Amino acid sequence: MFDNVISAVLSWLSSANINAVEKFPETKIDRESAVVAVSIKSGVLTSSGAGNYLGIYEYGGSLKEVYGSRAELCFALDIYSPDSGTTEVFDEIAGAVPSLPDGLKLRSLACASPEFDSQSGMFCLKCEMKCTAILVRTETEEQGEFSDFVLRGEINGHEC
Repeated sequence: MFDNVISAVLSWLSSANINAVEKFPETKIDRESAVVAVSIKSGVLTSSGAGNYLGIYEYGGSLKEVYGSRAELCFALDIYSPDSGTTEVFDEIAGAVPSLPDGLKLRSLACASPEFDSQSGMFCLKCEMKCTAILVRTETEEQGEFSDFVLRGEINGHEC
């Protein structure tokens, strides 16, 4: 369910010219430049009330009833750099916050002190980004079943 959210965060970082990869499954990273390893540290789904009904949304020229959940997500944004440039990458992430994907609302962005990570042979700055997200279930046309969750920012002109 959270794959779409991680993909949205990776696309957001990429659009801000920040090199980012999904942390799990573990991928080989280029140790020549800074990279942000993205994963979900924690997530809590809460009911949006009334059977998770969010309202009506126009899709493909017709109105559809929308159901979904509210999620409180904590992303791990671990910045690895071959030199001590991790804080510069954190500043770039903070500067890109106004362009977060629709459906993600920032609650906080924080980091610890940079440390040398002997396992990767790089400097590492562990960061957390806490967001509220609205995950909307989409329906298949044939059977009306819920097939996937997508990130949404507004329903009927109201921010969710």
